[in-house]
Amino acid sequence: MCPVMFIFFGKGINPSREGNLKFFHSCAKKIIMIVQNKKKIIFGINILILALGIFGISKLTINNDLLENFKKDTIIVKQVYQLQKELDRGRLGFSIILKANGKGAFKRSENLEKLVAIQQYIAKDSEFDVSFSLADVISLIHKRIKNINQDIIPQNNKLIAQYLVLINWEDIKRFINFNYDQTKILVNHQISATNAFQKSKEKLVEKINKILEDSNITFELTGRDLIESDITDNISRGQIESLAFTLVVIFIIIGLLFRSFKIGILSLIPNGFPLFILFGVMGIFGLPLNIGTGLVAVVSIGLAVNDTIHYMVRFNLNVRSGLSHREAMDGAIYEEIRPIVTTSLSLTLGFAIFALSHFVPNIQFGLLAAMTMVTASLYDLFVTPILLSISQKTK
Repeated sequence: MCPVMFIFFGKGINPSREGNLKFFHSCAKKIIMIVQNKKKIIFGINILILALGIFGISKLTINNDLLENFKKDTIIVKQVYQLQKELDRGRLGFSIILKANGKGAFKRSENLEKLVAIQQYIAKDSEFDVSFSLADVISLIHKRIKNINQDIIPQNNKLIAQYLVLINWEDIKRFINFNYDQTKILVNHQISATNAFQKSKEKLVEKINKILEDSNITFELTGRDLIESDITDNISRGQIESLAFTLVVIFIIIGLLFRSFKIGILSLIPNGFPLFILFGVMGIFGLPLNIGTGLVAVVSIGLAVNDTIHYMVRFNLNVRSGLSHREAMDGAIYEEIRPIVTTSLSLTLGFAIFALSHFVPNIQFGLLAAMTMVTASLYDLFVTPILLSISQKTK
């Protein structure tokens, strides 16, 4: 925050106490002049921020890809992507578990054909890469024995049973249980964005339901990547719900503190807009919402609201002491600019230290939290005074 003030006001900070006070009082005078004379410009800037924020939030994604936690130039990331390129398939995957009534259900051609239909949809859908199941094993054996060019399931159930006798159980036990009434389709993909994967998963589930609607086969999707995707999605959405709840609590507390729900609503602007900027910046620059970045908003708002309350309390005390609204606003800026700037500077530098980390979530958390601290302090200094002045005039 100090470098920002230095650039903006063209002055340095004297290391002495008196010099510090003069510097902050000089800054306060400049802020008061801007707040009093540039209200339309400030509101115009906020409208622009609102538009950019809406655009950025519309681009925001949720991501659970573990490789995104490491820098692109690390050995593990390079090796994984090289392996993925050589195998020509995604490194992520999940399983489709299918259950049928009756022992030996997946020794019958009509049920194996259901697996084929599901896999054909997966192969045609560019969102997924490849799949593999017991049906592939049966069709491959049939192709080799009959010397044909097509991968097809034989319609003769006895022939299928004979093929299965030829197969070593150890080679297929991961795809079928001992009673042949439960089987698995393995699916590989490279959709790392959680919201994109959720949409693809919903389309797949809808298609499988149509394929199995005339059979007694049920199914479910499972797998580590799928579970991690659901967990990340739930945690990220839970963070947003917690953030909304926190804003409501702030509104209630400040409304009761000042005995004015109007002030409670106005307090949401200097506390809510920095978070709006945060999510907008993440969307514009392609930073995903994950467990790390999802914590930034909740942590930041708890720290940022402290300065807002300090300023509002000081303004309220000045008004109650008999000062005019303008005098109360000017006095609050003079008295609170130093603690607001120093605390914001300390928090900003503290969070910015995370930028030195090699772990990407730490870097993202630190830089985003530091940015939110700066924007929150700027809103406290330039926007909160205007809002309080308006609230007092409209009483």
